[in-house]
Amino acid sequence: MSEQQSGIITGGFFLIGIAALAYTGMWWPGTLVVLGITAIVHGLLCGKSLQTISGGLWLIGIAAVFWFRLPWWLLLALTGLVMIVGGLDLFRRSSTWKRKRKNDEDMDTRPGESRAA
Repeated sequence: MSEQQSGIITGGFFLIGIAALAYTGMWWPGTLVVLGITAIVHGLLCGKSLQTISGGLWLIGIAAVFWFRLPWWLLLALTGLVMIVGGLDLFRRSSTWKRKRKNDEDMDTRPGESRAA
């Protein structure tokens, strides 16, 4: 889908969300939910799923903390947990985590050189 098409659809979701907020009068934290849903829809339509969807989910999560009057430290703990999981995922994907296959050459030889040289 083109950027223009996804922008039109995302704008439609945004306007419907603002209309719902005006009807219900729940501007806070409803604004965060509308922005979160809009970000998720935009991410899905543009194929930028991971970054945009996670941002939208964070907005909805922050709104839930305010809506359900959860303690603010819970948000800090969840943020730390997400950072740890993300860091572990980056570490897992890095080259230091991957094992060398049995038949691969050593890293200290240049391509085309043999160890005997």
